[in-house]
Amino acid sequence: ELSRGAVGNYQGTQTHHYISISVMIFLPILLFVLFPNKRDLEIVLSVLGLIFITFHDKWITFACNMLMRRKYINIENFM
Repeated sequence: ELSRGAVGNYQGTQTHHYISISVMIFLPILLFVLFPNKRDLEIVLSVLGLIFITFHDKWITFACNMLMRRKYINIENFM
C-alpha cells in the first residue's frame, strides 16, 4: 500500500534506489577526502559546474528522451 507514508514503508523500493541515495550521500564525502585542500576542491567543483552548464541542453534532452521512452511503463505503475 503506497499511500501509507514513507516511514517504514518499503513497498516499491528497489536496490537501485538505495544505490543512488548512497552515491548522493558519499560523493561529497569522497570529494572532501580526495581534495583536503580547499582551493583544489573549489577548482574541481568549478570545472564540474562549467561542464554541466556547457552541456545542460544535452543533459535535458537525454533526460526527456529517457522519460519519453519509458512513459507508458511509468504510467502503468500508477494505474
